[in-house]
Formats: sequence, structure tokens, C-alpha cells
Amino acid sequence: MRVTISGAGSYEAGELRISGSGKARGHLRLRALSVSGRFLGDNISAHTIKTSGSARFSGDMEVSDLKSHGSLIVVGNIRGHNVRVAGNVRARSISAGYVEIKGSLRTEEDVECDRFILRMIGASRVGGTIRGRSEVDIRREKEKSLSIRVLGIELIGISRRGERVVLEAKRIEGRRVYIEYTVCDEVIGDEVIIGPECEVRRGIYYASNLSIDPSSKVLGLKIRKSTPLP
Repeated sequence: MRVTISGAGSYEAGELRISGSGKARGHLRLRALSVSGRFLGDNISAHTIKTSGSARFSGDMEVSDLKSHGSLIVVGNIRGHNVRVAGNVRARSISAGYVEIKGSLRTEEDVECDRFILRMIGASRVGGTIRGRSEVDIRREKEKSLSIRVLGIELIGISRRGERVVLEAKRIEGRRVYIEYTVCDEVIGDEVIIGPECEVRRGIYYASNLSIDPSSKVLGLKIRKSTPLP
């Protein structure tokens, strides 16, 4: 592991703290990473990761507790327990216990978790399935912009002015599903609520309750299942 810091920083007892800009080569294995500013890394394994500003990892991220304010790019996969993001997050895939995002989300593959919460400010896209075993809750945030500042400097700004803010995904699955401003192929759940401005292209499979907002379109079948999700 090689770490380069421009600004203030410290490394002690498995904790790396950076204020300014930093770069690490190789596989970072830490107890905690805290970044205020900009950071570039490869693979990282840590108990806690807190970033405020801009962080990019060219490999995979394994973390118990992730809190990101700003822009987070993980070229590989994010694997964790709690994933909380305010801003932009991009990854190949996300697998966690709890995922909460306020801003925009882009993945090439699946997002799998126990509970998935998305409050969209920017357009979002999941290349595979969103699977929240207990709950999936997707809503468009009332705020029209989000600004992240570090040391008085704006490092990231999200705005939906003039942009069609929707989530695109192939499939959405969970025991309880609420979606709005979402375009997908299928929705599968025990209780399914289709909120405003959605388009479901293939069909909805539900076990107990189904509600569809008049502004939304379901182009395929609505099929009631005989058994709930495991």
C-alpha cells in the first residue's frame, strides 16, 4: 500500500484521515477511512468509510458502514452492511443490508439488499434488478437540486432543471414495493404500490395488494401470485 496526501492527513492504528486530496495504490485494508476533499484508490476493505467530496476507486469496496456525501465512483462492486449516500453513486453492483440514497444512482448490474430507499434528485439507472428483500421505496425528491461543499468549495451539484428524472431498471422485487417516476420491465412483491409517472412494460406479480396511480402505465399483465415472497 502506498498513500500520497496533498494537504492535511494522518494514518494511525488502522485509521486513514485525509483533508485535501489523497491517492492510494494497491489494496487498502483499514479500520476506517475518512476523506474531506478528493481521493483516488484501487481496492479497499474497511470497517467504516466516510467521504465528503469526491472519491473514486478503480476496484472493489468491502465495508461495514459507508457514508458518502458528494460523488462516489466504484468501478467494481460495493459490498457492505449499511450504505448511505447523499449525492451521486456509481458502481458495477451493490450488495448490502441497508441502502439509502438521496441524489442519483447508476449501476451496471444488480442492487441487492434487505431494505432499499432511493430519493431521486438526478436521473438514475440500474442495469439489472433492484431486490430489497423486505422493502423497496423509490420516490422523487421534492428538492430540485443538491449541493455538496467542502471547505467552502462546491465539489458536486445535482440539479434536475430541464432533466427528466426517472429511475430505469429491469426488475424491482421486494415484499413491500413502492415506486414512482420509475420505468422498468417487471415488479414483483407481496404488496405493490405503483405511484405517479411510472411505466411497467411487462407485468406486475403481487401476492396481497396492488395499487396503481392513474398517471402510471402498466403495459403487461397484472398477476396475483398464490404464495408470497420467501
